[in-house]
Amino acid sequence: MNGEGGVRMNLISKELGEYAVLDSQKIATPCTEPLKSSDVLMRHLSKHRRHLNLSKCLSYNAAQEVVDWLKNGDNILESLDLSRNSLDAEAGKAIAEALKVNAVLTALNLADNALCDGDGTYDASGITALAEALKVNAVLKECSLLKNELDVESAKMLAKVGTEKGIMLSGMKRDQTEVSFFGANLRSADAILIASDLPFMASMTNLNLFANGIGDQGAVAIAEALKVNASMTELTLSRNQIGDEGAIAIGKALEVNASLKNLFLTSNQIGDEGAIAIGEALTVNASMTNLNLFANGIGDQGAVAIAESLKVNASMKVLNLGSNEIGDEGALAIAEALKVNASVTNLDLRGGIFGGNIGDKGAIAIADALKVNASMTELILGGNKIGGKGAIAIGKALKVNASMTTLNLYNNTIGDEGAIAIAEALKVNASLNFLGLIGNGISGEATAKLKSSARSSLQISV
Repeated sequence: MNGEGGVRMNLISKELGEYAVLDSQKIATPCTEPLKSSDVLMRHLSKHRRHLNLSKCLSYNAAQEVVDWLKNGDNILESLDLSRNSLDAEAGKAIAEALKVNAVLTALNLADNALCDGDGTYDASGITALAEALKVNAVLKECSLLKNELDVESAKMLAKVGTEKGIMLSGMKRDQTEVSFFGANLRSADAILIASDLPFMASMTNLNLFANGIGDQGAVAIAEALKVNASMTELTLSRNQIGDEGAIAIGKALEVNASLKNLFLTSNQIGDEGAIAIGEALTVNASMTNLNLFANGIGDQGAVAIAESLKVNASMKVLNLGSNEIGDEGALAIAEALKVNASVTNLDLRGGIFGGNIGDKGAIAIADALKVNASMTELILGGNKIGGKGAIAIGKALKVNASMTTLNLYNNTIGDEGAIAIAEALKVNASLNFLGLIGNGISGEATAKLKSSARSSLQISV
């Protein structure tokens, strides 16, 4: 709204029945007409005065009425949803003025608007006004502001106010135990708001941020929250454009966090520097059982650091380092760790889409470790450069190893020589349930020897 009409809100009316109003009992009831006029809006405000859902349904004329209603000292509206209405910076300032005088509204949803839009340019004036309003509002407990294209500084400003006033800013609820923002198109600023809410959620156990774009700054914010969090057991940050800076912050958090058990960081941009920080954290962390770093950019140096941690870490069970850039040096370090580690049961060292770097030298070292390791049950070495010599060493290990149930060596180059060596091991091995050998150039004759040597319960994929 411009000029005499007040602030411009760019609000879009929807077709009949595409939204619902919540009555005083919080039971959703369908509207019978779109809220295009003040008269219609006022009828709904009068009939459903405590809980109102106007998500994605406000018209141009109805918008200002909502703001005015919030200023009305006679209204008893407790929760209001204004999400997905294209509210811009000017709308934010108008709502802020209403919040300064409103004394009953406890929950306000402003998510997925355009509160930083000022005629097509970034305008933080609306968000700044809202932050100032939150400082003086005495009753608001929830004010969801996700997906408003905030910059990091604006998000930090809001987070500071939210922390000081005890106001939730992400739409999460204090009593939630599991929250998923899977593929929600969140950015760094959104993660900062989510992180600011975590201290208020004493029963939160699972946070899923898979496939967003929170980046390093978002990861740093989540990491800071983890330092004081005592309830979260599972955190998913996969596919979030997190690099070494974010990974280093997460590593620092893991040094003091004692609750997190499962951490998923797959398909990010973490290199050796980040992996080293995580490895150092694992030397003192005693809660982590499942760490997934699949498809990052970790090389031998990062693998060596993580391997060193495994020599003293007694909690890790599942470690996924597949589809990275680990070669023989990293494999040798991991092998040395496996000789003394008694907790890891599942290890993934598969190569990436363009092939891995672990060759016979690394495979021989891992095979030697398997002769004395009694905890490993699943090992994936597919997609590497393991040839006949490496396979022969693995065969010798299988003759004495009694714990391995799954071994996948797909897409290497072990050939008939390696296959026959493994076949000999299968005659005495009693633990293996699955053996993957697809893509290894094994002839029909060698395949027949593998199958004839195996127990009937052993599944072989050749």
